[in-house]
Amino acid sequence: MKHLLVFAALLGLVFCAGSAFAQDAAKGKLIYDTICVVCHGPDPKVDGPLGPAISGSSEELLRLRVLLNKYPDGYTPKRDTKMMPPFPQYKDDIGHIHAFLNQ
Repeated sequence: MKHLLVFAALLGLVFCAGSAFAQDAAKGKLIYDTICVVCHGPDPKVDGPLGPAISGSSEELLRLRVLLNKYPDGYTPKRDTKMMPPFPQYKDDIGHIHAFLNQ
């Protein structure tokens, strides 16, 4: 019986973690559809009219590009432009955007 309770507790943690990820990805999609879609297009897996495909981007890349308009050391940009402005107001949402782009 004790093993069953432990298993049920672990299963509950897995469902909660999955639910939290889904919420993060949903919020990231909302941000993407509101802000990023203009340049990166409706499908983040395909190059947009101004910005490249960004599906699968690392959290480090997103943080540097979104907040500071920089690239990680050693990163080769898909497009070498300075068109993207920084969006410091999204500093607390990088994880959500990352979750959406990496689901």
